[in-house]
Amino acid sequence: MQNLNRRDFFKTSAVTAAAAGAVACDPRVPKEEVLPYKVQPEQIVPGTPTFFATQCNECPASCGVVARNREGRIIKLEGNPEHPVSRGRLCAMGQQGILATYSPDRYAGPMVSGASASWDDALGKVKAALASAKGSGKVAWVGQTRTGATGALIQEFVKALGGTVVFHEPTSGTDALKAATKAVFGRDGIPSYDLSGAHTVLSFGAEFLSTWGDLSHKQGWGDSRDPHNGGFVGRTVCVEPRAGNTSAMADLHLQATPGSEGVVAMALAKLVADKKGYSGPAKALVAGGDVAAAASASGISAERLTEVAGWLAEHPSIVLPGGVGTAADPTNLAIATLLLNEVAGNIGRSVTFGQDANVAHVGSHKDVAAAIAAAAGGVLFLDGADPAYTMPADAGLSGTQVVAFANEPSDSISGNAIVLPPGSTLETWGDAEATEGIHTLQQATMNPLHDTRGMGDVLLALSGELGLAAPPPAPAEGEEGAPEDENAAAPAEPVDGEEAVEVVEPPTPMPALDAADFRTWLQGWWKAVVWDGRAGKPGDFERFWTDALQRGGWFLRKPTTGAAVTMSAAPSVAAVAHEGAGDMNLVLFPHPFVLDGRHANKPWAQEVPEPLSSYTWGTWVELNPETAAKMNLAKKDEVTVKTDKGSITCAWFGSPSIRKDTVAIVMGNGHKDGGRYAGFGSNPMSLVGNATDGSGALKLTAKASVSKAGSQTTMHQYIGNIDTDGRGVNYVVSKEDLGKGHGPASIVSMHHPPVDQRAIDAGILDMYPEPEHPTYRFAMAVDLNRCTGCGACETACFAENNTPIVGPEQIALSRHMGWIRLSRYWEGEGEHPDVRFQPVMCQQCSHAPCEGVCPVLATYHNLDGLNAMIYNRCVGTRYCANNCPYTARRFNWHTYKWPESYNLMLSPDVLTREMGVMEKCTFCIQRLRAAKDHYRDDGRAVPDEALRKLTACAQTCPTNAITFGNANDANGAVAKQFQDERAYTMLGELNTKPGVRYLARINFIPAQPLHHGGHGGGGDHGDGHGDDHGDAHGGGHGHDKKDGHGDKHGHDDKH
Repeated sequence: MQNLNRRDFFKTSAVTAAAAGAVACDPRVPKEEVLPYKVQPEQIVPGTPTFFATQCNECPASCGVVARNREGRIIKLEGNPEHPVSRGRLCAMGQQGILATYSPDRYAGPMVSGASASWDDALGKVKAALASAKGSGKVAWVGQTRTGATGALIQEFVKALGGTVVFHEPTSGTDALKAATKAVFGRDGIPSYDLSGAHTVLSFGAEFLSTWGDLSHKQGWGDSRDPHNGGFVGRTVCVEPRAGNTSAMADLHLQATPGSEGVVAMALAKLVADKKGYSGPAKALVAGGDVAAAASASGISAERLTEVAGWLAEHPSIVLPGGVGTAADPTNLAIATLLLNEVAGNIGRSVTFGQDANVAHVGSHKDVAAAIAAAAGGVLFLDGADPAYTMPADAGLSGTQVVAFANEPSDSISGNAIVLPPGSTLETWGDAEATEGIHTLQQATMNPLHDTRGMGDVLLALSGELGLAAPPPAPAEGEEGAPEDENAAAPAEPVDGEEAVEVVEPPTPMPALDAADFRTWLQGWWKAVVWDGRAGKPGDFERFWTDALQRGGWFLRKPTTGAAVTMSAAPSVAAVAHEGAGDMNLVLFPHPFVLDGRHANKPWAQEVPEPLSSYTWGTWVELNPETAAKMNLAKKDEVTVKTDKGSITCAWFGSPSIRKDTVAIVMGNGHKDGGRYAGFGSNPMSLVGNATDGSGALKLTAKASVSKAGSQTTMHQYIGNIDTDGRGVNYVVSKEDLGKGHGPASIVSMHHPPVDQRAIDAGILDMYPEPEHPTYRFAMAVDLNRCTGCGACETACFAENNTPIVGPEQIALSRHMGWIRLSRYWEGEGEHPDVRFQPVMCQQCSHAPCEGVCPVLATYHNLDGLNAMIYNRCVGTRYCANNCPYTARRFNWHTYKWPESYNLMLSPDVLTREMGVMEKCTFCIQRLRAAKDHYRDDGRAVPDEALRKLTACAQTCPTNAITFGNANDANGAVAKQFQDERAYTMLGELNTKPGVRYLARINFIPAQPLHHGGHGGGGDHGDGHGDDHGDAHGGGHGHDKKDGHGDKHGHDDKH
């Protein structure tokens, strides 16, 4: 009984008070010894966080983040509100970036041929290899995109060795769009896309709500969907063979035959040019667009193409290019989309130049293959790249000395590879200029956990050892840059009446490879390029540098313009058939969290369910349910996909919005040597070859055959059912009905039994009194019209609340521990997928069904309106979970452990739970406590502006779909949204009086019969209870129940 704690005391009814006292005094009970600081470190105050502005390196966008440091370690990342791209938001990949610092698979120091080595030994071998390869052209650098001072140093270092640098992003589609921009406008770079003012957004596969572009695209799309922002609701149209995370949100999804997207874009361009009477330079370029031929090749009717062209021509619009895996000819498709933007009048409006993405040094797949081939027998530097995994065929690394700047294992690190661990983003200095003029600083926010050295420091040290830092020979007398003659006469002083000659201050010199360390190089580059060249020397540089560190960088909003079409000959855009043998078209798509595999060893990326399939921990295939039915596939059956290049066997998902002749496979998993979390699933890159288009972009497509494997999968889908199954949990409203309502839920097609008018008059509407909320009634509004199902809220909740990682075996037992469930309801199919995402957390009910059944009062309703939890009281009866109609509670079946060193990132403000304890969302009560304490010192309540983004989910949401606040504040944002005509409560007929309301998604569907705010629909009983309640979703919405919908899709379990 020496380990008896308070919870055990409650569970052990036979323990007497005397025995409990004896245990409490038992000397065998382990004690912790707390040692105070002998010398208090700077910037560390126990219990008080310190915040550092830095950058995120999880994708090429290089968003600004704020790192929260507690007692010398970073415990949370948030978006930097001053950064013009992130604007205080952060996507799921950004939230999971903290895992890279604390990964248990990190190298403790340098490695040589798979064995630990000292830095001297490792650098000595690198020096010897470079000395042999220097000047031979057999030195190559392949890695993730690097810009700013970091990219400049890499370029200078490799150039001094006579080598080649290729920055490459396998899933960005940048290479095709870059080549297309050069072809159409004669410009280097790619345009910027602003979705916020677009009445129609047309995408040909670009996953701008998931893995394509940056946060500005998600924010812009969210703004375009808000009827209060500009007085319109943007329409989204997607043309691609499958419904991805973006096309799932489309109002119209046109399932084009794979490879026909380009001819569809050209046909639309011809139609739009004719409708608008366009007579510009692109008229002749799009004149060959053939509507009939496009309809025949794509399977999209000519009438539908004409309708879409009308939308593009009528109002401001925007057209986005193809996705990385859905176009068989990505460059020609990108050319067609740029021409379509030109004739639609979007160039210079929603598609602009001037503040372009900085892609000058970004290469294509073909460039990567050429660089690796050139380095054969020499030295190949890998920086965050894993060509052995991402290149479909043999990467050709044998016989080459691989030098990897890597913190964790990868498939490319094998044989005699030398590993130089550079430390994580949070431990090192760096910068980026991902967008021209947006300079983001990366500062070291904590001490390194391991024996690492920054990449810049290593390159500068090698430069000194190899003599690369030697100054260039001095120019001869008279040449530009030659020193002035000391004996030359000084400039004469101006005499009276003469104008003084202006003395031009020489420019700040660029740093050289002889810099003492990378921070010195970084400051020198910023002084020369940013402070002097861009900002114009505004005052003292040290003050400028300090201000940049505090803000997270220096941000220049450059004027944007259009661009003139320089293309003279019409592009050769034709339907392209997939290569290979088989009766199915294969397309690959990036995982929204794992991406191309670079994040596969991050457990949050694996454990947070993929939004559409809700699969975790592995690889799966998407098939049309009718195709699956012909194969007699059951839910747990595995399928084998075979191409000319290879085959893989994995689980399947029945997507109602994929073509019947198409099979899609998620990328990112199936690593051989990528760490303990990266080995689940299969690598689909083995199914496609090395074929590229004219710009060198890889074609991630092929012909394939699909067959029943005869084996069973162990993978688990978190959301078992495909649709709402008629439950009153998620609704849509018609755009035509906006503005016709008169209170909460007044345009939502909900049906509730009418309430007797006598009860209304007498005020007898509840069996129980409303709890008292004297100052606060904390509440949350979720706008489902903005929600994209991106998973950022789920990941942020994991990070903020010390949510344990349970792994695939526990997930298979439905023991997922995430406090937010992202429900996905697929109510349509074909051209109208009608996919609805809904973040479901504890609803913080005023009449909570869970509270009355807890035998030990571990859950109760507090004065702030929260359904609070006392973990130390919980004895694990699970009565509360059984009584929760929202399935919002999670039970700890085990005392889950965090492997070293994940335990170091746990927040000290949140208790870690143990076996037998029930847990759930409490609106980030630790943040609420801190905010209340802060404003209590000023003698006032927490203001609305301090509450709106207080919770982790609201703060991170890229589209601003979640708003937090005090419902008692009538002028607050939440209280106003609660009164919106689209606002309803989930399962409102239960009258639990939730503190969460949802704003129904807006669809371009026929108007529904309106009714007065139904009882429980808005949560306010005084909103009216007329007799005309309207029917639930029926044929008018196009969401009538499909026969065999559950069995048909192979996903008939209810969650």
